[in-house]
Amino acid sequence: MHLLLIVHTAPSSTRAAAALQLAASALAEGLQVTVFFHADGVYHALPVQAFDPGLQAANDAYLQLAMADDKKPALHLLLCRASLSRRTRLEPAAPWQQSGLIELAELLHVADRVISFAA
Repeated sequence: MHLLLIVHTAPSSTRAAAALQLAASALAEGLQVTVFFHADGVYHALPVQAFDPGLQAANDAYLQLAMADDKKPALHLLLCRASLSRRTRLEPAAPWQQSGLIELAELLHVADRVISFAA
């Protein structure tokens, strides 16, 4: 089963925390999870010091999920290329991958479940 999570909200949001918890739970159940970060959601991929040192490092939490997964590639972390370029010049490292809305449209067709976390 493939779960697609679309995260539009910044890491400081309670919805962002819910998305992270759902991703962790789904991975623990053996599901394949793709998280597409759009709009302010792209801040999840950046080191916290890059935009707000007062926040918890969401990127660290997602990296831990990606690294802890022994059934790779069960977790895919995709960043909207356009959203990222509007917000920063930083280039996130692996396992973060830049993607576009065309790839998101394709994912919408193949995912068994889609959940969106909007601001």
